[in-house]
Amino acid sequence: MPEEVTIIGGGPCGSLLALMLKRRGYDVTVFELRDAASIKMEPVETEASQAGGVDKLKNASARSINLALSHRGIESLKAAGADTCIMDVAIPMPSRYLHMKDGSTAVQKYGKDDSEAIYSVARPEVCAKLVKLALSKGVKYEFGMKFSKMDRDGSVTFESAKPDPETGKTTKVVRDGGCTFGCDGAFSATRTAVNRHGRLDLHTYYVKEGYKELSMPALAPGHEVGHGKYAMEPNHLHIWPRSTFMLIALPNNDGSFTCTLFAPHAELEKLEKWDREKVQEFLNEQFPDAVKFMPNLMDEFNDHASSPLVMVKVSPWNLNDNVLLLGDASHAVVPFYGQGMNAAFEDCLVFDELLDGPSATLRGAIKAMTAKRQPAADGLNVLAMMNYHDMAHNTSSQLYLLRKKLEGVISRMFPVGWIPLYTMVTFTRIPYNEVLERHERQERTLTRLTWGIAGIAAVGLGAAGRWLLNSRK
Repeated sequence: MPEEVTIIGGGPCGSLLALMLKRRGYDVTVFELRDAASIKMEPVETEASQAGGVDKLKNASARSINLALSHRGIESLKAAGADTCIMDVAIPMPSRYLHMKDGSTAVQKYGKDDSEAIYSVARPEVCAKLVKLALSKGVKYEFGMKFSKMDRDGSVTFESAKPDPETGKTTKVVRDGGCTFGCDGAFSATRTAVNRHGRLDLHTYYVKEGYKELSMPALAPGHEVGHGKYAMEPNHLHIWPRSTFMLIALPNNDGSFTCTLFAPHAELEKLEKWDREKVQEFLNEQFPDAVKFMPNLMDEFNDHASSPLVMVKVSPWNLNDNVLLLGDASHAVVPFYGQGMNAAFEDCLVFDELLDGPSATLRGAIKAMTAKRQPAADGLNVLAMMNYHDMAHNTSSQLYLLRKKLEGVISRMFPVGWIPLYTMVTFTRIPYNEVLERHERQERTLTRLTWGIAGIAAVGLGAAGRWLLNSRK
């Protein structure tokens, strides 16, 4: 009999892990809070999509921060045989498109050429496609089942989320064998239960920034502006950097853009207290080239509450040798590097790789996972906050742009010894903590070179000035 595996949470991380373990012959059952009708298996016309909005999972929570799929996530999907179905709906973004306050624009490539791109994907669509693929491979899903409790030995009890309409009773299911994986997100019920028994070193941080969900609908026929049904060029991640706050927009397949306003909570709360006309005036002033394509802006601004951003650090990730936390349940990260889903998928891949040895076991891999993966997860939290500063402020700084050009020159001269930070994070599988260490070394060298060039330029300007003065005498 194959060993039983219980996965708590049928989101992208849980479903990808289910696919990987099913390929290895395990008997996998996923317990998902949502009912089966809440998972959209095929595209459906909704009022939102008819109005040019984004298709969401039917009745599911509509999270508007699109996911940026990159190398780590793609490699993980490949290992599970799931890359084709996801890449079919992914939109390549080989560059960021900057919209400056003075009205100028700039395009900054993410990699050496268009082959190094990140991909815009909608979370609900990723979730639906992975669930559908997992079901087709024989993974069992128990929909509408709520995590109830976990005992010290790792046995888990689930209860139906809704009572039976005829009897009014709920159903309980106990899983008391095999191994359990908590893939139930940043506010994980599994993690809470593990903490009761395992006394975790658990830290939850709410960063000072929050976000507000907005949208830019597809253009109606006859109103195109040169990009088909898109209001802006679709193959970019659009950013409006404004020092302490920023607006971003990622493309969707229906011609719309998913937009997110990031700002300190204090600023968002201040805006929410203003009257409608004052807020409209502020947004028009800050993002004029975006606002003109956002007819529902003020309704969305008022209707969508500001949401918090949370980071979670946990140690260890396991309870005994039969329970393991993965993805956001073990290391929730802010979205500023676009690595949340990629890191969760790579968790699954790292765990799968631990099972490659001839004598490897599920329980052995569970015990080894914290030491193998936690340092990388901690490094990602630091990198994500660093990138927020880059996106909101540095991208419009001339010194920053000079450093990037200089780094590009060095990288081309020494492609093995010098890899730019963004490239290491996004287009390699170098562990995040090693990326951070390597970046700090490179940054010290780059700082010395930048100031050296600036000093030489200053000396040159001084000499030129003296020559001009002398030539006029």
